[in-house]
Amino acid sequence: MTPGVIHPSIRPAGRPAPPAALAAHSGALALRLSAPLDPDHLREHLAACWQATGGRRRDRSTFTLSVVESCARSRHARERDALRLLALEAANAPACDDRDRLRATLVSLEASEHLLLLSVAPKACTSALLRSLADELARRWPISVVAA
Repeated sequence: MTPGVIHPSIRPAGRPAPPAALAAHSGALALRLSAPLDPDHLREHLAACWQATGGRRRDRSTFTLSVVESCARSRHARERDALRLLALEAANAPACDDRDRLRATLVSLEASEHLLLLSVAPKACTSALLRSLADELARRWPISVVAA
């Protein structure tokens, strides 16, 4: 995959399909990052992008990143468990009164394979807002959309 381009969602044989519940939330976008990744660097980059989106300045405290390491033995089981977790996270998107809050969840499947969920309050979200964050990420890491 090439940085700078958001690749289409292509699920190779053997990978579990994302739960339908993951795609059902308008305030969430799930991405696959296919490169070695330092979570602290991702946190700093996302916080800076979040502060600058929407044509207004946001406080860094309105952004949180949770990092999860998957412990399942097989690659298939790690991905299946990660997709279930992201579906639960998407269902618990920030409350509508938290319009300026971005929550991200990063699940590491392997050293160079990660799933990332970006979620905001549904009323505050436009697909353009999440897409602009994904575009910023794509400038640094090869990504594809898992569920939108």
